[in-house]
Amino acid sequence: MQKKQSRTLHTNVKLNCTLLLGLLYRRKADPQTTLVPHGDPTHSSIESHELQRNYGVSPLAAGVIAIDNRDVKEDGLESTWVVCLPRKQPGIKIYYIAGLRTMASRSAAKGLKVVIAPSQAETFYDCPDGGSLPPSSLSINQATLLPSSSSPRPRKSPLAGPSGVDDFRDHLPYNMDTPTPGSSASPQSTVPESSAERALAEFALVEEIRVAQLAIHLFLNNDILEAKRMLEAKVDNMYAAVAHSTILYLQALMTVTAEDARTASKALRETQSLCGKRCRGRFSRSKRTEEQVHAELCYAECGLMLSALVLSEDPGLTALVKAGIRFKSSHSTYQTCLNILRDREWSCPELKGHFESGVRLGIGSFNLIFSCVPAKHAKYLSIVGFSGVSKVGHAALLSGGTLGALRSVLCSLVLIGWETYGKIVLGCGICDVDDATEMLIPLLEQYPNGAIVLFLCGRVAQLKGQFAEALEYFKRSMEAQTEWKQYQHLCVWESMWCHCFTMDYMKASELAYYLYKENQWSKTTYAYLTASFLLMLGLDEATIGGEKVTVSAMMGEVLARKQRVAGQSLPPEKLAEKRFKRYVDQNKDLIFPAFEFIYFTAGMSALVSRPDIVQDLLSLLDGNLAEIKRATSTKDRKRIHVDSIHTINFLRGICLSYLNKVDDACAVLNEIIDSDKSIVDDKFLPPHAAMEIAHLKLRTDDLSGALQYCMKALSFKTYFMQAKLELRIAATMELIEEREEALSGRPPLEKTSSNDAGDFYTPPSSPEPDI
Repeated sequence: MQKKQSRTLHTNVKLNCTLLLGLLYRRKADPQTTLVPHGDPTHSSIESHELQRNYGVSPLAAGVIAIDNRDVKEDGLESTWVVCLPRKQPGIKIYYIAGLRTMASRSAAKGLKVVIAPSQAETFYDCPDGGSLPPSSLSINQATLLPSSSSPRPRKSPLAGPSGVDDFRDHLPYNMDTPTPGSSASPQSTVPESSAERALAEFALVEEIRVAQLAIHLFLNNDILEAKRMLEAKVDNMYAAVAHSTILYLQALMTVTAEDARTASKALRETQSLCGKRCRGRFSRSKRTEEQVHAELCYAECGLMLSALVLSEDPGLTALVKAGIRFKSSHSTYQTCLNILRDREWSCPELKGHFESGVRLGIGSFNLIFSCVPAKHAKYLSIVGFSGVSKVGHAALLSGGTLGALRSVLCSLVLIGWETYGKIVLGCGICDVDDATEMLIPLLEQYPNGAIVLFLCGRVAQLKGQFAEALEYFKRSMEAQTEWKQYQHLCVWESMWCHCFTMDYMKASELAYYLYKENQWSKTTYAYLTASFLLMLGLDEATIGGEKVTVSAMMGEVLARKQRVAGQSLPPEKLAEKRFKRYVDQNKDLIFPAFEFIYFTAGMSALVSRPDIVQDLLSLLDGNLAEIKRATSTKDRKRIHVDSIHTINFLRGICLSYLNKVDDACAVLNEIIDSDKSIVDDKFLPPHAAMEIAHLKLRTDDLSGALQYCMKALSFKTYFMQAKLELRIAATMELIEEREEALSGRPPLEKTSSNDAGDFYTPPSSPEPDI
């Protein structure tokens, strides 16, 4: 008899559960989402295997959850529920509510135990490590997924994004108001069955993105190990996998080791595979879910990183072709994402903001890169869909940085990096330091001890000629982050040049030798610079770090340590090889090798705002030139290569231009252009001299003269670093064109670009339907 009553009670509970489920949702119960009533009076606990027997919920669908109800009071039985979602569905979590007062979300995990009570003070959640946490430790919002019948749910603007659990409840696109007792609502509804699934999937995606945001915050605050640890535990989530792969990718670029490159490449391929699975299923853009369009964007990001990593894994020509294919594929995917952003009606404003920041980051970066390509090469790249406009790229990144979304900080960092490095190395050499300083202010407030932000502050100070301040920033950056030793080497590299600018060549040689011993990027370059700084001091040997270092030994390492990337030698190593031959020809001597090297690696612009240092350097050059002329007039003279005299005159012309002695500078530089036929080896001096005169003409608003010397520079063929100089010529000619349009009062002629993301229209998020 007792057994029969128990069976009857079980049946009644099951029927009442089904009825209430239909009343709450006003639709047919979704087999993937089940509400389980908590507090069966016949059981002290509801185990996972009992969910199937008593409530029709399989243990797999329930995520293997055990629910203990021993502390639940009788008056709280009707208002305590658990929402169980499928355990194996990627990105979906288990949502549970205690007494209609609290809500939290945790990853579905085997053995997870939830102790629920109608009072928040009596509610605890078991951690994976066995401990119990109160709701306050989980940052549980005082909200309810299922609104109470005693308090009506407030309406909210449909444009307000789900910033938390409470916002998510109000953002659900279907009506979840609790029916009044006695209502005859049918389990069926006119709401599409996928509405609940879509809302829960969007919320799960937002939670994934917030994990990635937290990882980025930890990373920029120098807690790299904690960021990696947190992401490694969630690599099944798409955004966590992307963030984790990005950290490994940066680590591989820093270390330049085959092992780290393989690890990062494997992680990126696995992440790209995960993203590829997420974005499949629907070919129509309008029918793609939020998860699918975000997977498309993440797929493009992984492809872009892989294209750069392929070259570090294999320096051969085949790797270059593979990298080009991946680069083109990533570019095409970004174009698809741009079209999605333009055309899609978004149901979740927050997810739209995260997606838009990623699109603007990618499209902006591509535009900046392709805007540097000279016109004669750009016409061929446009055939395969590559084109770019610098203004469009700048506007896209600037707009992305103000969105406050996942990739906004990255947009700002890329834009600052472009101003402080890209324009100098790949552009005309003129950067907007004030703009970079302004963009750094909010980042410095948000990450006051962030190693990357401090490094960029040091770089800006260096470009302003504030070398002591720059050294302090680089020192703070090295002290802030100790986990990546190779990152510290970036700070050492820039610090070395600060000491060189202040003519502290001994300290510069010590830093160069430290890089030679510790870093793997370019042993040839570090060995040559160590020798160059000692030669600037007139020394043949010195004791550095307790070791005896000789110029001849360092010069011998120049040829022994050469490397090739994609079948080509690195430009700094080519220059070092040329100067090694000059060193042998000139009886083991070189003329101002350090400043010659820094000019051809685009570093001399840091002296523009320091006329005092430039004047001292000019005096040294004049004295050295006079000494060479006296030596060449005697019978017992040193062997001085004729090109060394032209090198000194070239550096003199640069110093005169920095001192605004335009006429004197043009006279010296024109002598080098006229001496083209007498120059034996350094055929790259005349075209560079022509470009310096073009910039002098541009500074005095002689636009026709500037254009004339640009064409003069283009007329020289087959010389060292020709491709790099042609990038500078193209950027300078574009600047001349902009100046002409500004002086004539005509509106600028905007170049067309299929990547135009500067001012594109995106539709607002679709409003919440009233049902």
